[in-house]
Amino acid sequence: MVRRRKNKNRIEGVVVTMKFHEYFLSWIETFKKGTVKKVTYEKYLMTYKHLKRIAPDVELSELNRANYQNIINEFGKDHAKTTVGDFHTHLKACLYEAFDERLIDRNPARRVVINGQPNPVRNKFLELEEIKKLMDVLDINSKTIKWDHMFFLMMNTGARFAEVLALTPKDFDFEKMTIDIHKSYNYKEKELENRFMETKNRSSIRIIDIDLKVAWIFKPLIENIPEDEPIFPYGIYGTHHPVIFNTVPNSVLKTRCKKAGIPEISIHGLRHTHASLLIANNIDMQVVAKRLGHVDTTVTQKVYVHLMAKAEKEANNQIKAIMVNL
Repeated sequence: MVRRRKNKNRIEGVVVTMKFHEYFLSWIETFKKGTVKKVTYEKYLMTYKHLKRIAPDVELSELNRANYQNIINEFGKDHAKTTVGDFHTHLKACLYEAFDERLIDRNPARRVVINGQPNPVRNKFLELEEIKKLMDVLDINSKTIKWDHMFFLMMNTGARFAEVLALTPKDFDFEKMTIDIHKSYNYKEKELENRFMETKNRSSIRIIDIDLKVAWIFKPLIENIPEDEPIFPYGIYGTHHPVIFNTVPNSVLKTRCKKAGIPEISIHGLRHTHASLLIANNIDMQVVAKRLGHVDTTVTQKVYVHLMAKAEKEANNQIKAIMVNL
C-alpha cells in the first residue's frame, strides 16, 4: 500500500506503508539471494530475524536517526561490538537502497554510534614457546582421528578451518609431500550433497607443502577412509554427517590450552600462529601470502601489520649491527 505525501517540503512521491523488517527481507530476497554464497545469505537472514524481534512495529517511512540508533543499542545489549558492526552493515546497505529508490527521504544509518559488549579477550596467535607447550598436550599419536590432529595440521599449514574440514584422502600427495586445497566445507549444511563449496576466493586455491612429520602422522590415519570423504567429519563422527559447529573444536582447543598452561586461542588463531612463525623467521612475504591463500602481499601485510612492525624493528637492529662494524 502507498499514500501520497502531503508535505511539499519533503520528497515528492510516495510513502511505503511497510515495516522496516519486511522491507529488509524483501531487499535480501531480491538483491542477495542467489548472488552471494549460501552461508552469507544465511547471515542476512539472521539479521532479519534479529531486526524483526527488536523492531516488529517500526515502519520504514518512520525511521529516523533516533529510532535507528535505538535498534542498534538494543541489539548491542547482548552482542559483541564487532557483531553489532556487522548487523549495522547489513541494515545500512538496505537503507542506502531505500534512499536511492526514494522510499525514505533521509538515511537514518548515517553517523550511528556502534555499541556492544566488549569483544572476548583472546590471543590472536601463540608464541614459539607456547606452541611447544600446546604440542606437548595434543594427542597426535592417536590411531584414530581427533580434533587434535586438525589443530596440528592448521598450525603446520595455515589453512582455514573450512578448508581443513574439506580435505579428503585424495587431496594428500605423500610422494610430492603436498596438500591440494581447492574446496571449502559448508559445515552448517545438513545435506551431504551440499557439504563441499568453493574456496573463499580464487587465490585460496593452492598447493601447500607439508613436512615429514605431517606425512608420517596423517598417512596411516587416512588410509582406510574413502578417498572422497572429508577426513575430519568422517573420522571424528563416522559415516553419519552432522552439522558441525565451530564452537565444538574451539571448546576442545580451549581445554588443551588450559592444560598446557597457555593463553586461550581460537582455531582461527592457529592460522595466525602459522603466519606469525613464518614472518618471525623472515620468510618472504610473497611466499607467506601464497601459502595463506591471500590475493596479494597487501592483504597479508594488512592482517599482520603488528608482526611486520616487530620484524622491521628486528631488521633495523640487524642493520645497525652491520653498520657499526664497518
